[in-house]
Amino acid sequence: MTDPAFIHLSVRTSYSLLESMITPKQLNGWAQANKAPALAVTDRNNLFGALEISETLSGSGVQPIMACCFDVTDSGHQEWLTQVFVYAQDKTGYERLMELSSYAYLEAEDGVPRLKREHLFEKTEGLILLTGGAKGEAAQYIL
Repeated sequence: MTDPAFIHLSVRTSYSLLESMITPKQLNGWAQANKAPALAVTDRNNLFGALEISETLSGSGVQPIMACCFDVTDSGHQEWLTQVFVYAQDKTGYERLMELSSYAYLEAEDGVPRLKREHLFEKTEGLILLTGGAKGEAAQYIL
C-alpha cells in the first residue's frame, strides 16, 4: 500500500490580490516537493490565473482542480457577505464556473465583485459547492 497523498483544496495565488504572493511557478515547485498529485487553486472572485496555473501544474504531472472562492450576498442584504468555494467537477462545471466569475465582475454595482445568492444556485450541474470555514454561511449563522 502506498502512502496517502495530500491534496490541498484551497490555495490562493498572486491572482488573489492582497491575499497571496505565491506565483504559479512557485506553487508548482511546492507541489513537486511535496509530491502532491493534485491541487485546487481557489483564487478569490476570479479565474484570472486559470490558464497559466493549469498549464504549469499539468505540465509537470500535477492535476489542477479548477475552483474559485466567491463572496456571496443576499440581494436584500448587501452588507452581509458569506463565502462559498465552487469547484468544477467536469467540463460543464468549468464553463459554469467561468460564467459565475464573469458575472461577479460584470454585475458588480459598486465595482466590487460578488455573486448574488440566487444567481449562484441557478445552475449547479458539474459544480461542487463548499460553504465551510469561518466565513461560510453555516458559520455566519452560528456566530
